[in-house]
Amino acid sequence: MAVTFGGGDFAREYVPESAPVRDPGQFVGGSPLTVLAGDLVDVVGESYRQDALRRVAAAATVSTPYLDDLSGRALEMAEKDRAKRWFRAALIPEPTNKHDRHAVAVYADDVGQIGYLDRVHAIAYQPVFEALRARGCNVASCPAFVTGGTKSAPHYGAELCLSGPKRVVADLSES
Repeated sequence: MAVTFGGGDFAREYVPESAPVRDPGQFVGGSPLTVLAGDLVDVVGESYRQDALRRVAAAATVSTPYLDDLSGRALEMAEKDRAKRWFRAALIPEPTNKHDRHAVAVYADDVGQIGYLDRVHAIAYQPVFEALRARGCNVASCPAFVTGGTKSAPHYGAELCLSGPKRVVADLSES
């Protein structure tokens, strides 16, 4: 079974083994919970997922649909360059990942996995996933955009619009 959001099937390639398989309606609001998006975080491992990122870039849109979810540096970026290729990302912890029990996979709606949070960010964001689980949700969602894919920078990448973990946890505690 795959978890869906935004009408797409972003997790068809992976369902975390240790996470209970849930009907999408069991997530808060029927989908992953969108978290604060005030800063920028690079996605890593995307060199192994260039085909997926090419598909994301082809389907991505301008920043306008995401402006209400953004703040700080991420909002400045979106307002400055509205033509960037934007999409919604989902972050799924992988506690049974054989290489790193703190791994956090990054998925794109309708495409599948596009990479991971780097090790430092994956560890730092563990309290966010604890706070989400306390709310009955295992998946975080945030706006993101595609980088590269041009003549001068042919390699695709992705940046997540994601506030620092302490700020996200504080926001989840207040809401």
